[in-house]
Amino acid sequence: MCHASHRLQEYSLETGLATVIDGSDILKVSIEQLKDLKFQVGSVYQFIGELLIQPDNK
Repeated sequence: MCHASHRLQEYSLETGLATVIDGSDILKVSIEQLKDLKFQVGSVYQFIGELLIQPDNK
């Protein structure tokens, strides 16, 4: 279980991905189940879920 609270850098409804940053750390978050929510770039969000590291690191 991963619990992350980071600043939203960007998001795309087309890809279903959000990019959040914390210092030099970058995390891509699937927001496919959250498409009805309106996100605001620069805001702090908390995501709770499973961490899945892809072979291509994307």
